[in-house]
Formats: sequence, C-alpha cells, structure tokens
Amino acid sequence: EGAYKNWRKEGSYTTWHSNGQKAQEGTYKGGKPEGPYTRWHANGRKEEEGTRKDGKAEGPLIKWHANGEKAAESTGKDGKAEGAATQWHDNGKKKSVGTYKGGALEGSYTWWHENGEVEEQSNYKDGKRVFENEPDIGDPKTLEEIVGKAVKWDTLITIGLLYHLPGNPVPYTGWIKKRHDNGTVAALGMLTNGRPDGLWTHWRDDGQKEDETRWKNGVVVED
Repeated sequence: EGAYKNWRKEGSYTTWHSNGQKAQEGTYKGGKPEGPYTRWHANGRKEEEGTRKDGKAEGPLIKWHANGEKAAESTGKDGKAEGAATQWHDNGKKKSVGTYKGGALEGSYTWWHENGEVEEQSNYKDGKRVFENEPDIGDPKTLEEIVGKAVKWDTLITIGLLYHLPGNPVPYTGWIKKRHDNGTVAALGMLTNGRPDGLWTHWRDDGQKEDETRWKNGVVVED
C-alpha cells in the first residue's frame, strides 16, 4: 500500500506477509527509501528497525530474531557499516563483536559459539584479516630464504591424514615447496604438526602470483 509519483514510490509505504501480518512500513522519496522504517517477522514480532537516507542505511540499525531476542545492533553511514557492531544468537548469547570503518572490519573481532564459548578472535585492517608473525614473502630476499629451507612437497609421505618426512614418526612442521618444470617456484606453504597452516601461495611458471590462501589446523581460513 503506497503512492507513486512519476512512476516512482513516494510517501508512506506498507507491505504485508501472506498471513496478513504487517511486513514493512516506511517512507519513500523519489523512488528511494527515506527516513525511519520498520520490518516485522511473519509472526508479528519486530524484525528490523533503522533509518535510510537517499536509499542508504544511516544511523542506528537493530535486528531481532523471530523469537524476539535481539539479533544485531550496528550503525550505518552513507550505506556502510561504521563503528561498533554486535550480533547475538537466538538464545540471547553474543555471537560476534567488532568494529567497522567505511564498511570494512577494523581492529579486533570476536566470535562465540551458542554455548558462550569463544570460537575465534581475529584482527582486521581495511577489511582484511591481519596475521601475526607472517613473513613478507613479497620481499624477494625473504622469499629466497624461505624457499631455500623449504622441503620438496613430493618428498613427504602421508600417515593417516598427516604429512611426515620419510622415517620420522612425528608429523612434519615447516615450510614446503613445489617447483615448475622450468625451476620457478610453483607453491610455498607451511605445515604445522602435519597439517596446512598459515599462508600458502601459488605462482605461475612466469613467476606471477596466482593466488593466496590461509590455513588453520588444516582448514582454509576466510579473510
């Protein structure tokens, strides 16, 4: 339910769920959301409350789970998250706490399991995860030193799901490498207790970097 002007939404606007419960209520200006708005779950409980300016999020934003528990609280600025942001599980326990700057994560960020135990703590800069004690392999000298001490991938053997040096019952910890047929480095990565851990980098045979991934205890870590 709403009005149009020059084929664009204008003024107050309301929508409903198929069960008759109100779904959204807000205002449009020139076809874009403008001002305070509210959304509701199909069960009638409030789902989201915030403000938009020229169609973009502006100011405090609060979300709730369908059971009424708060789901998230953050602040928008020109359509991007800005400042402190918190999420909660539907049982009321915290899910994550962090800070945004220009829509990108900045500083420390913490996740919790539903039982309240910490799942992970990380640090971010300009939206990218910062890994401590990670060598700068973009520096040719550092890269040369690491490649020089790394063992060849094809010399390792697997026992169960862990990588070992032949004849060593202890899972291997250290750098490993692969080379292209022309001798250039194809891949370089770290194993910790026999599992991929830390930064892994692949290069094409012309020496150009192809991709990077980061691992933690054998599992790929998202930036």
